[in-house]
Amino acid sequence: TMAGNCARDGVRYARVPRGSETCGFCIMLASRGFVYTTPEAAQHSHDGCDCKVMPGFDGTEVEGYDPESMYDLYREARERAEHKTDRDISREIEKILAEREKPVDEMSAKEMVSYLERARDSGDIVYSKPIDSFVGTDDERDLSAHVSLHRAGIRFEVRAEDAPKGFKNIDLSIDDQLWEVKSPNADGGSKDPLRFVEKNIRKAKKQFKGSQTPDAPVRVVFNNVYAAAADEDVMRRIRVEIERHGIAEVIFVHKNGSVERI
Repeated sequence: TMAGNCARDGVRYARVPRGSETCGFCIMLASRGFVYTTPEAAQHSHDGCDCKVMPGFDGTEVEGYDPESMYDLYREARERAEHKTDRDISREIEKILAEREKPVDEMSAKEMVSYLERARDSGDIVYSKPIDSFVGTDDERDLSAHVSLHRAGIRFEVRAEDAPKGFKNIDLSIDDQLWEVKSPNADGGSKDPLRFVEKNIRKAKKQFKGSQTPDAPVRVVFNNVYAAAADEDVMRRIRVEIERHGIAEVIFVHKNGSVERI
């Protein structure tokens, strides 16, 4: 038979998600890759399921199908599941996906720490200081900038606060460049509601001047998630301050967590 010939040739089958949303059960099965010996073994469809069963070999690549990352998700869910049943693991997969997709301005500090710990443990980002050391401090707001950068595919290192006495620390390293993070949470007052933009740009510039690399180009991650002013108004003012203060580059974090280079 055709199935028998395929089996002898080493053909295997995979469950491949094809829709915009995939349930935890399907992700769990899809994470196994091309391991099923028959199409029927890979099927297990349910109402509304849009997964497809595809033939292939170990190492076969299908656009949009990444069984390795799915398996990492499965392993994380399995570790978190109180009971190791397929149902519990599937539920944990869906919880993790919901956490990853939650708007950054709706995430609690605990949720951001959990998200960033997973990103750190996967090797996407580096923390040279404890992530939870941000919680309960003025720097807690910076966590939303970290989440937003990671979601945008920007790899970075959070640098240790180990500058010698008398020198200032710079927050991040991105592509071997130094970046200072500013996450204001107030406006600049009734006379100039955007005054806080200049204030934070000046602070970042001062941070660089007081560091061990005072001549390094000043680069700023400006996190507008918590400020009252509209993104468009803040970006317009940032462009003015870039020219006024000789800033090399700004990564702007919008209120919805998207990022834009200025």
